[in-house]
Amino acid sequence: MIEYVNNNVKFCVLGAGNGGLAAAGHAKMAGFNVALWNRSFSRISHLVENPYLELAGKLNGTVALDKVTDDLADAIQGASVISVMTTCDAYEEIAVMLAPHLVDGQMVLLNSEGVGGGLLFNKTLVEAGNKNNILIGMADICVYGCKLTNNKSPLIKSIKNKIHFSTINPNHANAFLKVLNVIYPQFVDVKDPLATGLWFACGLHTVGMVLNAERIRRGEDFLFYVEGFTPEIARYLKALDGLCCLNRWN
Repeated sequence: MIEYVNNNVKFCVLGAGNGGLAAAGHAKMAGFNVALWNRSFSRISHLVENPYLELAGKLNGTVALDKVTDDLADAIQGASVISVMTTCDAYEEIAVMLAPHLVDGQMVLLNSEGVGGGLLFNKTLVEAGNKNNILIGMADICVYGCKLTNNKSPLIKSIKNKIHFSTINPNHANAFLKVLNVIYPQFVDVKDPLATGLWFACGLHTVGMVLNAERIRRGEDFLFYVEGFTPEIARYLKALDGLCCLNRWN
C-alpha cells in the first residue's frame, strides 16, 4: 500500500515527449522524487547518462531527475503518482503493460484523456488481470503548452489556469488532489468520469488544420498554435466552441 506523504512523494512520468519532459521537470522543481520512463530507450539514452533537464519559458531552471529508464516495473516501483503523458491512443497498451506491476493505492493520472479514455484504461487494466485498488484520474487536457527545443530542453510557453479533473471512483478524488494540488492547484474536480471527456476540446484542432490547409499542402514549416492560430482563426474557433457548448448543454 502506497502512503501519500506530500513531502516525499515519488512521481513517475510515462512518456518522454514534449509534455512528459515538461511534467518531469515541473515535478522535480516542486520537490518530488521523479522517475521518467519511455518505451524506446533510444529516446532517453542521453538522459540515462546525464539526467538533467533544462526548462525554459513559464518554468525556468535546470533539474536532475532521480531515475530515467525503459524498465516500467522499475520506474513505477514505490511511485505514488504515475502520470501518463502519452497520447490517448496508447492507453490500452500502457494499461496492459502496467497491469502486472501496479499495487494497491497507486494513482494513475491520464493527461488529456480524450473521450472515455479513463473508462477504457480502467476496463483494460481489469481485463489484463489487475484487481488491485488502483486510483485512476483523468484530466481533460494537458496542462502544458510546450515544445522541445532540443532533446532535454522543454520550452513551456503556457501553463493552463484551469484543468477539469475527475476520477473513475468519485471517492478517490480527494486523495488524488491532496497530492496533485501541490504541483497542479488548477485541477478542479468535476465529480463525473464522463465530464472530462465532454470538456475535451481537441476536436477544434481539426478546424485549425483545415483553415491552415494551404500552408500544410505547401509543406510550410510553421508553429501550429503560435502562427497557425491567427486572431481571425481564434475568433472563428471561439464562436464555434460557443455553438458546440450551446448544443451540448441545451
